[in-house]
Amino acid sequence: MKKVLSVVMAALLVACCFPFSVFAASTQETLAPGAFDETDPQSPNYKVLASNVEYIIPSGTTVTIPSARALYVPNNARITVEQGGVLNVLGSIIVVGSGSVYADGLVNHSANIRLDGDGAAAMVQFRFPDLNDNAVRLADKITLSYYYDGINATNQAEAVPTTGLSRYFPMNTEIQITAHIIEPDNVHDKFDDSLLNVSLNGIGLSYVTGAKAGTGYFTTTATTGGDISFARWTNDSDFLTTKKIILPSGEGYECVPRYPDKVQKTADGTIVVKYGDPFSFKVELDEAYDMSNYEVYIYNGYGWLDLQSNEERTDLVGFNAIPDDYGYYNVPAVNGDLTISVRGVMKNATISLIGNLMETFRNIFNMLKEFIEGLMSLFNGAKGN
Repeated sequence: MKKVLSVVMAALLVACCFPFSVFAASTQETLAPGAFDETDPQSPNYKVLASNVEYIIPSGTTVTIPSARALYVPNNARITVEQGGVLNVLGSIIVVGSGSVYADGLVNHSANIRLDGDGAAAMVQFRFPDLNDNAVRLADKITLSYYYDGINATNQAEAVPTTGLSRYFPMNTEIQITAHIIEPDNVHDKFDDSLLNVSLNGIGLSYVTGAKAGTGYFTTTATTGGDISFARWTNDSDFLTTKKIILPSGEGYECVPRYPDKVQKTADGTIVVKYGDPFSFKVELDEAYDMSNYEVYIYNGYGWLDLQSNEERTDLVGFNAIPDDYGYYNVPAVNGDLTISVRGVMKNATISLIGNLMETFRNIFNMLKEFIEGLMSLFNGAKGN
């Protein structure tokens, strides 16, 4: 037994010494279910495939590597799992030399596939859809790209054309897929990319939020071949971002929404609204502060809101928003997280004290003015004499 194993391993090592950069099998063999169930009495725990042969698992066929068995894929041999085929690796597959495993179909337990040699490869195919197809209709809605560590010399993501793409990825590698919804302008973040719900073989991928808007991505490990799909686009409103509004409160005042029973809040009390929705609030003063002449500033992440002209003021630091006749501050369309600040709220007693002090200073000023005018009159009269 040991002698046979030694001969097999020696043959594999010799074969691996001859590099092949291009796969060119001289023959093909179609595998059937149970192809590896039978064991050789001389090698019950492993099997070595023949070189220069492409072993094909066709559509509709499931082939299993039994537990506690190892399948060696030597130089210039390949296992091809066609779309619709299934490879179950309950045991292990060791790919050596320039051997390879290419999966357009499903692979279960891909972690049991091991590469041994610089030329060995195990790849899975992702198929990105044609965005122009009537069933998808996303060509003018989204842009696609993919990335994995070591993807190319510049380590930059590669774009997916709108006509679709089939791409092989290294098996068991993290693949990042960026599906970015095209924004109507280059300023506001209107759409939420995560709502596209990107899937592989109908299973939703995890979304990783980026540091900035539009930099998030969907992630998966390339364990099996399959088809990329997206949530069907029916209405733009299905993919609108959610904006946050924190209404402040402080000594002597509280900001309250116009329709408290209709606002949606998170667990921490933050108000959330859909992009483009209107929002109104007012400032309520405590009785002991109701003489305050306060100012309200509203910042949406892009500029200070001028509610009268419905403009974002970026030409100054701060802009005093003006309420309507009923005291409400009306934001016609929320297109960014709102930061609201209220300035100038003071106690009535403080305001009265300041008023009294100002009146005292005014009286003193008037007395000084009259005194100086009197001196000037005397001076001018003496000069005339």
